[in-house]
Amino acid sequence: MTSLWTKRVNLWLYWDIFSSALMHVDESRELMERINDATLFKEFCINCMNKKEMVKYSSAEDFFEKSKREIEGKLIPFSELEWIDCERSLSFVANYIHAEYKIYANNNAPSLLDITLPEWSLDSDKAGVNYDGLILLIDYQCRVSSFNNIRSTLERLRNSWLRIQKKFGNPFWFSSTRYDAKYLADYQWVMSYFDKNKVINGNVDFWFEKNLNLKVHSIFDQWVENKSDAEGELFIIKTKKAWGQKKFRDSVANKKVLNTYISKDSKRQLDYLASQNEMKINELIEMLINDAYAKAKLKSWEN
Repeated sequence: MTSLWTKRVNLWLYWDIFSSALMHVDESRELMERINDATLFKEFCINCMNKKEMVKYSSAEDFFEKSKREIEGKLIPFSELEWIDCERSLSFVANYIHAEYKIYANNNAPSLLDITLPEWSLDSDKAGVNYDGLILLIDYQCRVSSFNNIRSTLERLRNSWLRIQKKFGNPFWFSSTRYDAKYLADYQWVMSYFDKNKVINGNVDFWFEKNLNLKVHSIFDQWVENKSDAEGELFIIKTKKAWGQKKFRDSVANKKVLNTYISKDSKRQLDYLASQNEMKINELIEMLINDAYAKAKLKSWEN
């Protein structure tokens, strides 16, 4: 039994057993401190139940074990969550589950018992989505919403993700799996392109302020889920074309167009020189002009 499974079960037990019980702040804190330890948590729960006389027709331990078995049958098993195995799939699911959370929380301040907050799903540096936090948030939604609803939603998301991964595993010209500072301008441009083309869905939660790569792919994944393969592929082609046009415009921003005619032999010689020097024709022409200009200036100074 993993520590995350223990925490999942204990959090649900905490909610079920003590949701209607008046607890002191110290009691709640002590119980939460034991949430990762099955034995200590059980002992403290039983002591609390006996102290508050919460169980009338059976022993506190029997009641605890019965509640635990029932809860273990309500949790979505890890085997159904194995496909959530990378940052992109984590953020893909997190966007939907957090949207569900906000509907039921109604954006109110959480109570003492509402302990699985969206913040649990954030890494401390806001660079990605935390797996443990997401699973706890899924469990919370199963409690307050509907187990069958969340389970069917996750199955739908799984099928969508498998399609996205197969068809759009690496949709852009930069890596889909890691942030690279040298592509910062690229990420920022893609974000502005998304905004211009109304790609950003209102349900997307930007939980990764320091990881623009993940943000870009998270937005794209949620958008393309509801598009056909052809629509997604066409969008990527247009995005890459627009980026290429921008780079070209930037590269010629301080250049002038030169239209002229030269003989075929001169053009052939120009191509040969460019090939030998591993240069573009415009670069070669600029080099030849600069050399000729420098020689002319030198000659004028000598005279």
